[in-house]
Amino acid sequence: MLWVRFRVLGSKFQLSSSFSQRKRVAKMINQPPVKVINITATFNVGPRLDMTKVTKYFWPNQTTPRKEFRVQKGSIIVRIFPTGEARALGQMTPAGFYNYRVTNIVGESKLCHGVNLKQLSTLFEKSVNLQEDEDDRFAHCSFSNLGSIAHVYNTGSVILIGNNLAKMELANLAVARMAQDVWRAKNKTNELHYIVID
Repeated sequence: MLWVRFRVLGSKFQLSSSFSQRKRVAKMINQPPVKVINITATFNVGPRLDMTKVTKYFWPNQTTPRKEFRVQKGSIIVRIFPTGEARALGQMTPAGFYNYRVTNIVGESKLCHGVNLKQLSTLFEKSVNLQEDEDDRFAHCSFSNLGSIAHVYNTGSVILIGNNLAKMELANLAVARMAQDVWRAKNKTNELHYIVID
């Protein structure tokens, strides 16, 4: 009983420290693979600076296309699982049509600027610093403790667009997980959504 008591007390002290965050990231690495039910989405890559879109995609056992889901050219689609695991599903390239195996795509993207982004930031950890880049049409969230700067979208699902993420670094996966937590807190739901990382 004494050992259990110390464990509980220890966990309370970790809540306000960065150690708990590092512990969550470490836990994410060690998660076993998750079984995924896949559907196929076709991405139409348009001219430079244009948004690309899913022209059609299907849920399992259905043949009717759902709503369009927009992504930015060059984006990496990442699936966040209930265990906290983040898995890259594929990357858009500058030409042609490409198929990716994805699940549960919902909604159409809408940019989250200024005030809306600041409202979302209150649900992130204190290390988040908001910035406005005059040369960029996106608002920025800087996750200084995770070494990542990300564009945040407010969508029917959660989309996170990051900078220079050619390699799926651990810090960036942690940021994706934090964005997922924001969406759940905002909508009071445990539904899973997609994260898109550029």
